[in-house]
Amino acid sequence: MESDTLAEPASTAVLQADAAGINGATDAGLTPPSGALPASVVGGIPDDQLFTIAEVAAFLKVPKSSVYSACDRGDLQYVKFEGAVQVEGRDLKAWLASCHRTQSSTP
Repeated sequence: MESDTLAEPASTAVLQADAAGINGATDAGLTPPSGALPASVVGGIPDDQLFTIAEVAAFLKVPKSSVYSACDRGDLQYVKFEGAVQVEGRDLKAWLASCHRTQSSTP
């Protein structure tokens, strides 16, 4: 049985929110939404520990490709250890802090 009515388009408010980037994701998924990682969690990251890209992605709940992109752009510092791209805890914390400052400074 076919319906003669068409589905209603998404509301204007939803479309405007997506266009303005107010859809819960920030920086194309590269940084967690503000408040997603409490300071106590970030402070618990050991400075001298190496994290794989998969670990960073799982921690931030973003795709691995997003973490690789941040590394490629130079936003997130990394080292290559035995052929694997890894991120030091201090660099991860610095990147998260810079993302938080950027989000806080935008109106």
